[in-house]
Amino acid sequence: MIHINSNFKKMQKAILLSLFLLSTLLLSAQRELKFGVTAKTMVDKNNTIHIRWAPTNFETFDSTLKKGYKIVRQYVGSDTGKFKYPKEVKVFEQPFVPISKENWTFATRLDTIAYAVLYDSEFSSSTSTGATLSDELVKAYQSNNEKQNRYFYVLFAAEQSLAVADKLGLYLKDSPTDPNGIYIYSVFPKGIKSNDISPAIVNVTLGKKTIDLPQLPTPNVIASDKSALLNFNIEGFEAVFSYYNIYRDNGANGSFMKINPNPVLFMNEVQSGGRYVFYADALPNNSQTFKYYVVGVDAFEQQSPPSPIVSVKGLPGALRASVNIASITEDKGKINITWTFPDSLNSKIKGFKITRSEDALGVFKPIQSSFLSSKIRVFSEIPPKGAAYYRVTAYDLYDRIINSIDVLGQVKDISPPAKPVISTCICDEKGVGRITWKPNTESDLKGYRVYMSSIKDAENYAQLTSDVVTDNTFEYDINLKILNKEIYFNITAEDLHANQSVFSAPCTMKRPDVIPPVAPVITKADITSKGIDMAWIPSSSDDVVSQQVERKQLSSTGIWEVVVSKPSKSKQSQNYTFIDTTANNAYSYLYRITVKDASDLVAYSETMKVQPHIIYNRAPIMDIKAYCDCTYIDNGTRKKKQTKTTLSPIVNGNHPIVESFHVKNPSFIAENQYKNTDLSVIFEWKYEDKNQDLQDFVIYRQLPNQTMSEYGFSKPNQMDVIYDPIVYSYAQSPSVLLTHSQWLMKGSKSILPIMNPNGKQSERQYMDHKVPMQAVKKQHANEKAALVKYFISARFTDGTESPLSSAIDVYFN
Repeated sequence: MIHINSNFKKMQKAILLSLFLLSTLLLSAQRELKFGVTAKTMVDKNNTIHIRWAPTNFETFDSTLKKGYKIVRQYVGSDTGKFKYPKEVKVFEQPFVPISKENWTFATRLDTIAYAVLYDSEFSSSTSTGATLSDELVKAYQSNNEKQNRYFYVLFAAEQSLAVADKLGLYLKDSPTDPNGIYIYSVFPKGIKSNDISPAIVNVTLGKKTIDLPQLPTPNVIASDKSALLNFNIEGFEAVFSYYNIYRDNGANGSFMKINPNPVLFMNEVQSGGRYVFYADALPNNSQTFKYYVVGVDAFEQQSPPSPIVSVKGLPGALRASVNIASITEDKGKINITWTFPDSLNSKIKGFKITRSEDALGVFKPIQSSFLSSKIRVFSEIPPKGAAYYRVTAYDLYDRIINSIDVLGQVKDISPPAKPVISTCICDEKGVGRITWKPNTESDLKGYRVYMSSIKDAENYAQLTSDVVTDNTFEYDINLKILNKEIYFNITAEDLHANQSVFSAPCTMKRPDVIPPVAPVITKADITSKGIDMAWIPSSSDDVVSQQVERKQLSSTGIWEVVVSKPSKSKQSQNYTFIDTTANNAYSYLYRITVKDASDLVAYSETMKVQPHIIYNRAPIMDIKAYCDCTYIDNGTRKKKQTKTTLSPIVNGNHPIVESFHVKNPSFIAENQYKNTDLSVIFEWKYEDKNQDLQDFVIYRQLPNQTMSEYGFSKPNQMDVIYDPIVYSYAQSPSVLLTHSQWLMKGSKSILPIMNPNGKQSERQYMDHKVPMQAVKKQHANEKAALVKYFISARFTDGTESPLSSAIDVYFN
């Protein structure tokens, strides 16, 4: 059993970034076939073709360990152009499989890795499940992990060494006869059905100029005691090089030698400005200057030109000493600092620098630009704000530093800062609270502390800031999902001597309202003869400013419409009621109650479905006749006249055509708008009311290119006055019937009522006297007439309604 390097995560990362393996894994992820191969080629300066390939998954790798691969070469063209058909097809049948265990040689570490992958009974890469699963699950996980590790590492070993790739049966050199030929190479895993294989296919054109590999940038180098740390940026070169070699001159004759025993891989995190490879080298001494350069190596072991050379010289070890501040005292407003440092090392340092910061966690800046003498151990100054933190730093001859521990120095001060004054205290709609205050003017001011409370009481304020804030603005995320509408803030000022001011006057911040009002509850939505009788419990929220009843037709195109608005507030125990008299019994509706608060937040009750209230055992209306028989009053003679028309010709069976019949309206000034512009039709039908609970009849009309709408109604025992349908609806009380003489005195909008003929209770009538002429105007000259449809149903006192009659088709000409 072989055990691979313990730093497995970084190693695996380097493997995944290896060019050849990365393309292999990407192809494996893109293909759905079970077995696959990827390949790449290179033509050297001798016109020899080098082909490398690799399995795209563990299944292919495992299958080809014994069966191997087959390579097919097709000669498809030359420098004169491509051939219509390949002139030559050659199959390389030698067993492209790993060499035997007995013939394996160990020239490098990569040979050892590849051998372990193939022939060790167990293979470990220092991974750990880190789990507390059952033994069976752990074994299954480790078994699967071992397979993937073998697959990873065999590709890694082959990637870094052509010799290892050749031993693994993943490499071929070929020298075709045509130096300018065009060839296609196909690599197949052997012994597998072609339908399950995704082979590798590559094109090679000979006779082209070889493209040189790019040069790497100048390395950076950092010297330390008998060591050098090199790093170089490989960003943009990851697709070119598989690994890197480091070369160093031997310091004698200027010749360079490779110093890395194993390939140098990218195993470090991406840093600002690029992707850096790091390599540490031990130097023989600190007195000699050494030179370095780096080269990149591609998958075919071709090396790039050397990078620019960089030089380095080792540094002596850091001084084993410390700087200790012995005391900081205050004398007449000055701060006196004394420190200790071994006098024996005075010649080993350039001197001292004193740095200070107004905050223990702030940035320390030097007080003077030049060094204090290496012999000095005392320093005095007046703190600019009465107090500061101080640090003493020694610089050795190579600018390496030794810092003291930071110490606070301050002059005596017991006067607190002035009481702060808050300027603004607001919260935006997203819940970000912002407080600003006027800056204090004290020279030794350190900053401010901010406090908050939900109660306007100084004893209940909690500090929000873990330390002082130096700005005069503070932002805080406010919890908006709380019913309290107001929160309170105040601040204190603090100086560098920890003196704290009294609290500022509290400021009040109002939370934006993001909580919708409580939804109302519908308790009733009944259909009655008067309309839809509704009742609901109003919203209990006290900031409701409006509530309204809304409805929409129960259809795909229905939209909510406001039926009525109600007062916004009421006693909690009070139920609201409302009767919707404008609903059409021909439709089904959804009802809801909508409430809105002062912040325009809306809440909706649950919807209540109201269906047409039709009892189908009510008899439908039959034998409806349509004709024109209009009685009117001639205003000139004040005499009753009658006009009759013949219902002819007959169209489509029983459909009469009304020939330009006009109602002659009384000539009152108010009625001038109706001058002979409307068409009229009269309907007669019979309907027996066995239960004696008939209320009235509803007439529906559908003009051309329009939907059916409720148009009027007729009382059971006599014809109702013809009325404007905009004024009345089915749930409102019908207009009071006027006598003959009353109509003569009152400038009616229409003709006199038509009494049911002969006083027969079962016979009914209705006259539609306002069929707009424009709506039934013929669209084309060859049209005989315009179709208007009518429907009639009976309504009863219990709110039910008979089924609609069959359509009554009337053609107006």
